[in-house]
Amino acid sequence: MLFLSSYALLHGWHNSARVTGLKLALIPVAIGLLAPLGIALSHRWGMRAVGLVGMAFCLAALLTFVAIGFWLETDSLVPGLTGMFVFGAGLGLFMAPNSNATIAAAPSQHSGTAAGMVNLMRVPGSCIGVSAASSMMAWRLEQRGGRDSLDVLFGGRALLDAIESSLVILIVFAVTAALLSLLRPQSQS
Repeated sequence: MLFLSSYALLHGWHNSARVTGLKLALIPVAIGLLAPLGIALSHRWGMRAVGLVGMAFCLAALLTFVAIGFWLETDSLVPGLTGMFVFGAGLGLFMAPNSNATIAAAPSQHSGTAAGMVNLMRVPGSCIGVSAASSMMAWRLEQRGGRDSLDVLFGGRALLDAIESSLVILIVFAVTAALLSLLRPQSQS
């Protein structure tokens, strides 16, 4: 997400490096602010509800990014900042309670091992997400500009179309995560 976003913001929408950095910084800030709230809410309302709300936030943000590209055809500062913050908020509401519940489910003498496994599994998950979205983007760029045309990599509508197509992959992952969270046994932890 961050690679595609930074590339789109810098080369597609021609944002300055400062504006791009500001927009992208909102994702980890929102995760940090909402993660503790997500854990607290999961104890009150259960993992399913909080997980679904978190993924709904992520989907809303991704759809905002699609709307910015397809319908607005301009990168306005407020929708861009809002979308990044909502995306981070959704991740914070989804990831922290899931990690907390996974670690809490392990016997206390194995909680360190469980925490290590949760962190370890983030790496292949991130790699799969980046690889799938980047592959979709590369495929769309090749469709639009041909195999030997590198000018589409440096801006313009073809680049934005390719990045917007890769958002479809991210939307599929968000829907999958929401559906999988429904399979989790209902518990308060």
